[in-house]
Amino acid sequence: MPIAPPLPPDRTAELAALVAEQEKTSAAAVEAYQPGGVRLDDLAGDAGGLLRRLPGAAAVDLPVPVGAAARRIVHLRDWHLVPWPQFADEQRAVRPGLPDADVDRLYRELSLQVEASRRRPR
Repeated sequence: MPIAPPLPPDRTAELAALVAEQEKTSAAAVEAYQPGGVRLDDLAGDAGGLLRRLPGAAAVDLPVPVGAAARRIVHLRDWHLVPWPQFADEQRAVRPGLPDADVDRLYRELSLQVEASRRRPR
């Protein structure tokens, strides 16, 4: 029977501080944001440039340009949390008998990591 890996060190405080700092940075970026003259629904406009200037935009990928576009699709990508019961099942598959308190801590860290990834500065 394989040996369960040890629990990682508790990073909750460190991650919470990171998210708090990123919240300040994000708020300042949103406050300073000035929309350009291009509208997202203007199919002849530079959507890539517009999207790159948005606060919090980490990357903008543009497909190969086509002739006269009829529509524009914007796909927003970010991390998503799994529900706590699914996370607990996955953790207990690796660490059988893991107490709820440890699952709660690990889930809180995951939640903070997801939040930090959403707020990271460009």
